[in-house]
Amino acid sequence: MSLLFATLMGMACGFIKLRDVVPLLRDTMTTTGAIFCIAACAKVFVSPIALTGLSNSLAAALGQVNVGPWMFIADALRAMIASSVAQIGARRIGRIRQAAEAGQGNRPVALQKARI
Repeated sequence: MSLLFATLMGMACGFIKLRDVVPLLRDTMTTTGAIFCIAACAKVFVSPIALTGLSNSLAAALGQVNVGPWMFIADALRAMIASSVAQIGARRIGRIRQAAEAGQGNRPVALQKARI
C-alpha cells in the first residue's frame, strides 16, 4: 500500500514519470531479493551456532573477562575502523605503484624516496 501511495505522490509531484516506473520496480525487486538472500543466509547460519552452544560460551567468556558491553562495542568498532583504514591505504599504494610502473605521471615524493 505504501509503495502505491509513494508512487502516486511522486507522479503527482512530478518526481516520477510513467516511463520511470518499470526501472524503479526492477531496482526495488533487486534490492528486496538481496535483503531476502541475506535473511535466508542468516537463518541458515544461526542454526549451527545455536545448536553448538557457541553463543553461550562466548557470553560466558566475555563475562569472565569483566568487560562491559559498551567497551566490547567500542573495541569492535576500533577494530573495524583500523581494518578499513588499512584496506584503503593498501588500495592507494597499489594504485600509486601501478601508475609508477606504467610510467604515468610524476611519482609522488614518498615513492621517490623509497625507490619503489
